[in-house]
Amino acid sequence: MTDTSKLPLFATRMNLQIVNQKITAMLRGHRLLKLKADALTQQFLKIEEKYKTLDKNTMNLFKQAYLALNKAQFLGANIDLFIKNSEKYPACLKTQKTIVSGVTLVHFSIETNCNSEEIHGRGGFTFYDARVKFKKLLELLVEICSIRNTYFSLKKTLDATNRRVNSLEVLVIPRLLTTRKFISTELDEQEREEFYRLKKIQKLNNNS
Repeated sequence: MTDTSKLPLFATRMNLQIVNQKITAMLRGHRLLKLKADALTQQFLKIEEKYKTLDKNTMNLFKQAYLALNKAQFLGANIDLFIKNSEKYPACLKTQKTIVSGVTLVHFSIETNCNSEEIHGRGGFTFYDARVKFKKLLELLVEICSIRNTYFSLKKTLDATNRRVNSLEVLVIPRLLTTRKFISTELDEQEREEFYRLKKIQKLNNNS
């Protein structure tokens, strides 16, 4: 058997049974992979849309935060005091793992508190407003990084899953089906030859 479109197997009942079992397993695997690919695609599209939305909001928040900071400086507020006061509220990066269709995704978030104490003095309220805006900006940037990480993780898994589905559809399953057809045809031919041989022997016995 030199035909690359079928497996190099002899035409036997045992091989036919083995091929049938493989076809059943491959079809089941193909169905499960398609379900996984569909679930990943839906999640991927949601993440992509969310990323686009957050990316648009980033520049607006950048402008608002720096505008508030410039306003506070213009009013004569002490930026050194602002920086020193901000050190009291360090930001902590937290991670949370979720599993989507067998894929482990890591979500990042920022935990901090800048609302406990207001800054007094000239421009103090404006500095406080700037600090709140920068905190929101930091949270947004971390959220964008988290989404980008999820985006690329899903894309990598989705591409690999689609390649496996395509391999089953284009190569593996058709090759098994061709092999089954070949074996079935060969076995039918062998049965016809055996039947003809037995009929011939029976005829010779009757003539003798």
